[in-house]
Amino acid sequence: MSDLLPESELDRKHREGLRKQSDLKSKRERIDPQEPLGPVFPEQIDPESKWPSPADERSRNWAPAALILILAAVTLPIFFKMIHTRTPARTIETIEAPSLLDFIENTSSGQLNQAIEETVRGFMTATSHEERCRFVRDGLSQLPQMENFYARPGMEASTSFHQIIQTEPASLQGLPVYAVLATAKEGDPALLFHLVPKYGGVCIDWEVSVAYGAMSWPVFLDQKPDTPQQLRVYVKRAPAPLHFPDQSSFYFCLIESRESPVPVTACLPRNTPLAEELKKIIPPAARQPVNLELRWNNDLQLFEVTRLIHNFWMKPLEEEKKAN
Repeated sequence: MSDLLPESELDRKHREGLRKQSDLKSKRERIDPQEPLGPVFPEQIDPESKWPSPADERSRNWAPAALILILAAVTLPIFFKMIHTRTPARTIETIEAPSLLDFIENTSSGQLNQAIEETVRGFMTATSHEERCRFVRDGLSQLPQMENFYARPGMEASTSFHQIIQTEPASLQGLPVYAVLATAKEGDPALLFHLVPKYGGVCIDWEVSVAYGAMSWPVFLDQKPDTPQQLRVYVKRAPAPLHFPDQSSFYFCLIESRESPVPVTACLPRNTPLAEELKKIIPPAARQPVNLELRWNNDLQLFEVTRLIHNFWMKPLEEEKKAN
């Protein structure tokens, strides 16, 4: 210690300055570290920290709103366009189908007779079977039967019209029908036409008018097919044939065609719905027009009625409803 040089005035001031700096440093260390120590300059910010400036904060707050506005501007026009261009829902309306009898019920007798004459004239003056189908019930579906029928020996379609001789109205199971006699030429035999109502007018029931059958009556009698054939014939009650062995088990009738007055005997088992129905519709002492199926029974050696299609020569009215 005795070797130390005496402290000069400059050294003392320097030492006092160091002490004051040391005291100031100690005071700063005791201040709350969260209390700002003064202005923070950019170089003091941690470069890894993302400190947004006030401008950046405002931009971040406006970003979602701007995105929403953009989406709204794009989607709203499309939405309104879809609303205005969308096909409106159709109102389900129940449209009442026209009645088959509307024309006949609402027309005058003069108009009805005119419609009947136009239909008959159109059929009789037609130059082809396709044209004839325009005037008949079921239209072109009748073409195969029509071609088959007029190809038979002695069957020719008329090609001219002279006049209507008679129109006889009737009713068949609630359906108005008209039996019309017309001639192709003056002095010719009258042809019979059976007319029925159609939507908006009348048409010819061609199968009834010509007594159409799947086979001609002469061919049917000659070939004696054992498969049932549809035929429009007259049926009359008949006694049992004398040679028939089991007369008590069968019901018998006489059948003839408009093509031939020669009748044949036919049978069908008793106590069946078919036999009971035929017994109801066949008068005791008269013949009845019937649309049925008939075949030759090889075991009985007799014609057999296998099905009643319709009383009279018409098709069932249920088929008429389905066709329309």
